[in-house]
Amino acid sequence: MYKLNLDPKNIERLNHFKNSDYFLSTNSKSKSSYWKEHSKLLKSEVTKDKMVVSGDSGFYIPPENQPILEIFSKITKILKSPSKLIQRVKNRFFTLPKLFQYKTAFDLVLNHDVVTDPDLSPYRINHLLWKKENDLFLSSDAVKSDFENWSKRKISEHIYLHYYYFNILKSFLKGKKVKTVLEIGAGNGNLTSILFKNFPGISLILVDLPEMIPVSFSYLSSVFPDAKIILPNEISKNGPKDYDILLLTTDQIKLIQDRSIDLVINCHSFQEMPNTQITNYFKLIERVIKKGGHFFTANRIEKIPVSDIAFTKEQSDLPNRFHLYPWNKNAKVLVNEVSRFSRLVQLDGIGIRLEITKP
Repeated sequence: MYKLNLDPKNIERLNHFKNSDYFLSTNSKSKSSYWKEHSKLLKSEVTKDKMVVSGDSGFYIPPENQPILEIFSKITKILKSPSKLIQRVKNRFFTLPKLFQYKTAFDLVLNHDVVTDPDLSPYRINHLLWKKENDLFLSSDAVKSDFENWSKRKISEHIYLHYYYFNILKSFLKGKKVKTVLEIGAGNGNLTSILFKNFPGISLILVDLPEMIPVSFSYLSSVFPDAKIILPNEISKNGPKDYDILLLTTDQIKLIQDRSIDLVINCHSFQEMPNTQITNYFKLIERVIKKGGHFFTANRIEKIPVSDIAFTKEQSDLPNRFHLYPWNKNAKVLVNEVSRFSRLVQLDGIGIRLEITKP
């Protein structure tokens, strides 16, 4: 469970959104079997001064930076369920194969360590070149210091991963003008927040399921209280104009203008979709991305979009395979590799691809 403090005005805005048709009615085709199950578990309750979020998928909200409360919370959890502590210790120290913590993995990859399989290739990221860059985050300590300084929250493991993605984008976009970014399936907005903080003057459009929008709105409003963040029900008939961050439901993608986006991002949500949905989003990307624009994605090499009975009943959806996505044949591939970062922290391989549309 997560609690995000909000001012009275944003509480009122969220209540309006949650009572609107934009939240209450969504095309069922926009949800995979996986998300039909998990969206039922995702709860966002608006109180008089905060948003209370619970669920087990789709968001990784960094905790507030309050050490005393954190210690108290950990002690309470141990007392309530000591068996979970035993299981965590077992998983951490006695279960094979051994996986690295995200913080350690970040440093190993950035230092070109042999354990990361640092073979060089035209389509792999050359981390050695990053050491010459002054505007990248080259150590986990630098990431922690930067994030906790501006967010006022305690860093969590997934933040290291999103800073790694930021480094990739920043290194390849050097010298490019990036004004408008579209992120499909942004979760609670971890990568969004890093981009907004480190690319001054950009505008971001987030497309997500209605159930996720209160979460991303609450998190982003809490870390950027002065940002102009627009909810789906607040868009005028003439379309969105003045915003820092624009939140759209999956039914509102037609509002995005043709050839208006400099950078499109999807991280870890295509993998939860059936192939028909992925194809529809690739059509969207081809429509809205500018000539010379970039598309970045990181998703599982293979994933079967599943329901909650996947272990006992054969799933009807075809396997979702990264290399079979309907890639734009007219785009130039800049990066196409199995993520060396993700190989150190999880068992499932993650494909990373960055491409640029030809002018």
